[in-house]
Amino acid sequence: MLPIRMKDDLKSGVVLEGDPYRVFLENEQEDIVWISSCPLKHGTEKGQKHGFVMRGDRLSEGSNACLKQSGTEIALCGEQVSLHFPFSFLQKLDQYDGFLHEEYFGVLQSDCGILYPTSNGFAVEARGKVKIQFSSSEPVHLYNLDEYCLIFDHNDRIAFSVNCILEQTQARPKFHMESNGTDHVVEVTAASGQGMILTFNAYVPKRFFDTPLDAGNPSRNHVYAENAYLGREEDGGQWLALRPDCAMFSDLYDRDLKDAKLFFRNLNGALGKVFYGELRFFWCTYTTVWETREMPREWLEAETVTEESVEIDLTSYLRGLFCERAQATPGIVLQSTVPLVLPTGDNYLCPIFLRLRFERTNAQKARK
Repeated sequence: MLPIRMKDDLKSGVVLEGDPYRVFLENEQEDIVWISSCPLKHGTEKGQKHGFVMRGDRLSEGSNACLKQSGTEIALCGEQVSLHFPFSFLQKLDQYDGFLHEEYFGVLQSDCGILYPTSNGFAVEARGKVKIQFSSSEPVHLYNLDEYCLIFDHNDRIAFSVNCILEQTQARPKFHMESNGTDHVVEVTAASGQGMILTFNAYVPKRFFDTPLDAGNPSRNHVYAENAYLGREEDGGQWLALRPDCAMFSDLYDRDLKDAKLFFRNLNGALGKVFYGELRFFWCTYTTVWETREMPREWLEAETVTEESVEIDLTSYLRGLFCERAQATPGIVLQSTVPLVLPTGDNYLCPIFLRLRFERTNAQKARK
């Protein structure tokens, strides 16, 4: 979800049906385009849902998936495969305040925790331990990558992802899973009383191509990871290599760009310095690892780091892309002096946002 202080800026935003990654705002002085790493819901305020719709059997709809309820069972229906979650009970709550300081209206309380929607699935918020049993409509393959889990269909295409955020800690979650092909168990245990959010999402293409680079596991690629655990190399921390899809803003190259800022949700609320550097060489999200990382020529400090969010001023960088009318870019890489947990482009609960502000100097509008 969005940092609290960004919400007012997006209240009047419009998500167009054919362009679910962008939110448009207009006023007398400027045009603003917010670009999200994952698709947003057309027609919903700020492009983000803060509770289940609860109309008939449908709880929520994402870009290529929907969530249905039948009695005490929840079904996450993807394009080819559906996941079915039997709970002992489901009870509607009108309001709930999550530990990420989000206020939800219309959630479900279950025996496993509190359920609320993500942009393309659902989340379970609980404390201490979460054990979820579920089944799939056809045989699937579960891959346990320790900090997260991926679910592939019978054609070896990624269909779903399972992620976890631990409350106010830099510690990485540890997944335990069991599967016989159609019946599955996913379990995550946190410290006693510690909060966690476990998410189940249908996979959808992202608009920020990124890969966490892991000093603690220098040969592993984390292209589908939903969180990046930044920190010092000697502590096994990660960098986050990231590049935007230039197709997201190439139709705006004729506009006068006032500024560009990149926003991340600060998932563990840590305070410290965050640095970023521009990369010179193109890299592959599926093969790049810590051992093959590029060292940027210069490190620049992020503009703002609060317990809520991290903001990076990319005005100079984006103006260069606009001037070149770039079709692709090597992007940037981030690091931190403290253990800091940030979402990646695969995070469906807390998307990355790029905000572009344009002068209104001619009749051309940001929306096309």
